[in-house]
Amino acid sequence: IDKVADTSVNLPHMLPDAATFQSSVQALGVNSEDLVVVYDAAGLFSAARAWWMFRCAETFLQDECLCLLAQLLWE
Repeated sequence: IDKVADTSVNLPHMLPDAATFQSSVQALGVNSEDLVVVYDAAGLFSAARAWWMFRCAETFLQDECLCLLAQLLWE
């Protein structure tokens, strides 16, 4: 979360601009044509944050990122 952040401000975990986000996730092997499913089984809401970041990146995976609430499936 610290590596994919806007480091131009003195606040932690700020959303980077779309170009920075895109280059960061592409470096992880995620491309714009991929279907991304994020999930969080620990109850930390990290999946919701990741989904939100993909949605804010407007031109990158805008309609191809799903958030699975996996914890609810096992309770």
